[in-house]
Amino acid sequence: MTKFEVELKLSEILQKLYVKLMDDNLDIKKLHDLYVDYMKLRVMLGPDLLENESYNGLSSYAYALGLPLHRRFKNAYELVTGTSFKDTPGFIVGNDFGSYPKGMYTKDGYVEFEKTNALCADLSRLGVKIYGSSFDIPNSHGGRKLTIFELHSGDIHLMKENQDGTWSDKAIYADIVRTFDNADDILRWNNQFSYPYKHRGTYEIVTDKVKKL
Repeated sequence: MTKFEVELKLSEILQKLYVKLMDDNLDIKKLHDLYVDYMKLRVMLGPDLLENESYNGLSSYAYALGLPLHRRFKNAYELVTGTSFKDTPGFIVGNDFGSYPKGMYTKDGYVEFEKTNALCADLSRLGVKIYGSSFDIPNSHGGRKLTIFELHSGDIHLMKENQDGTWSDKAIYADIVRTFDNADDILRWNNQFSYPYKHRGTYEIVTDKVKKL
């Protein structure tokens, strides 16, 4: 698909969302389906923002995966659910859109759902391929890297490789983007803490690209 064709289909999905909202014919299941259909196409355009999109209010997860939130989806989600949009691991494939998949927590709060499995499931649903990698291995599939840290709470924090070789992340749900010159800078940042976060691995992710005319 060309960039024009992708953008046209994205506009059609946004129009469907608007019509269903105006007809009072939008529930969380329909909203989730439209969101996934939108994001399957949206990832082909890369992480840079389009008109009416933002990473504000999102976590490091959506930021690193390149899943900005369009204003129409943000407003529709808040209207349907009465809460702000949440992008937790597994939210693309979760039974409850915008929350952890069922079974992720036991009654004692122990995290029993492997976060990287949730990441892989989300990417697979979006048609994004994921390969094991490391900081010092060049990308061999034409993609870009993600690296994952496990926070003390058990949540995960993602950082993404940029086109110029630097790395960046979004500080939890704060709207602050940090840039790191290289992997050594990331490790120095983590080692400054008395109890450093656990590094859970680095991956290369590959999305379909739009065709150039």
